[in-house]
Amino acid sequence: MRVEEDGLSFPGGRFEFRYDSDKDDPHSGVYIESVRFEPEWFGQLDRMAELTDSLGVSADRMVLHLSSAVDPESLLAGLNARGWKITSALENEVKASQGGYSLTVRPDKLVYRGFSPQQLLALGRDKDDPKGQLVPGIVKLLGDGR
Repeated sequence: MRVEEDGLSFPGGRFEFRYDSDKDDPHSGVYIESVRFEPEWFGQLDRMAELTDSLGVSADRMVLHLSSAVDPESLLAGLNARGWKITSALENEVKASQGGYSLTVRPDKLVYRGFSPQQLLALGRDKDDPKGQLVPGIVKLLGDGR
């Protein structure tokens, strides 16, 4: 790992933080943390969860950039079948929710809300936990659609 002014670099990734202030009131704003993982990490979800936990990363949203584009509307039936409630369906964006979690599907990315990084990365381990199958179900749906 290498410590830099605005974060840490590590093999295959980077942790960054910044403060964005309101233009009208520089004394208020938001603190933004981001962790980026290169594809070589994707087979090591346990290690990703451990690293985000050790960095103290918490998130109100997580973004998974897709390597190839998807048609969000083509996923509507599959999301419904997996118990997701469709809250908005536009040509280039589908929004869905389930049990306090939300998902936005765009052609180039998935945006998750309501999951901690550790929860999201650990999902799928417990085959008997319906919550644990939310994200693997979406990944399978994407695979079926390609």
